[in-house]
Amino acid sequence: MESTVPTILINPKSNVLLSLFKPQIIMKRLLLVLVLVCFCVQAKAQVSGNSGAIMEVSAYLSSIRSNTSMARTSGSGIDHLENLLNEVQPAVYLSSGQVKTFGDQPTALYTDVSSLADANSLVSSKESIEMVTIRMERSADLRTIDLSLLSSFPNLKYVYLLSTIETTANTLVSLVQNTDSRFVVFYKISKGA
Repeated sequence: MESTVPTILINPKSNVLLSLFKPQIIMKRLLLVLVLVCFCVQAKAQVSGNSGAIMEVSAYLSSIRSNTSMARTSGSGIDHLENLLNEVQPAVYLSSGQVKTFGDQPTALYTDVSSLADANSLVSSKESIEMVTIRMERSADLRTIDLSLLSSFPNLKYVYLLSTIETTANTLVSLVQNTDSRFVVFYKISKGA
């Protein structure tokens, strides 16, 4: 009796392309792609949110403008930040336990390092505050700045550290503790301002 041997259409030993599609290899490659995507997404989130880095204010504005994808999606956000930084705003001034409010629904809070701890209890219009400016005018102000004290400000977007005394960027950045991913922290060292 004669037996028929089926014709092999594909010889797996000689076909390199077929070895690329083995389930184990496919899973390894998909896992590698997934890991790369996760790292890229996390890196993009850090660049666009700037949650981990504390930058000088002009460098921060430049980085936003140079990032074309972010500039297209949030151009009005850049304009709004520049407006908060440069134009007169309805504001709350907190210094030495005294609170003075100018305008309805203030968008800015101006305080110093020693009064920052009183912000939660003394500022009543927390809902509208978008930017907190913390001034450092004496060498005694160069101490720890705990940003968790601003956790009760639900719409806070920016924390601006303004030093009018001689210091370095590294010193200023090292003072900041407990940053929150909800807001961006930037600084300016302006001696004599």
